[in-house]
Amino acid sequence: MNTLTPFGQENVSHINDSFLEKCAKNHLDGKISKEDMFMMLIQKIYFDIDHPENINVIKDGSLTMVWNGVEWEQKDSSYVFASMLKSVKRIIASYMIANRLHRSLKDLTK
Repeated sequence: MNTLTPFGQENVSHINDSFLEKCAKNHLDGKISKEDMFMMLIQKIYFDIDHPENINVIKDGSLTMVWNGVEWEQKDSSYVFASMLKSVKRIIASYMIANRLHRSLKDLTK
């Protein structure tokens, strides 16, 4: 049984260059919006059944709960989503910089 990671400390070792390349390429080729690209990463980090240690967010109606490492705590949904979005933007931006896709970074911050 895997132990849950606290929200904000997710294991992203499974987010490899191949997956990031697919996300970035699909966005840069106009096949998906930047929002869809971000959602692909959010799904892969927080809701991947192959990495249950990262399933540390529960949304039930208007209630959002996050695992803080000790217990589940209620958080504002907009805060949780903004934190997830910040995390995936950092990951994709790092990939784009490392792969000399700098010209496309402006689009991510809009």
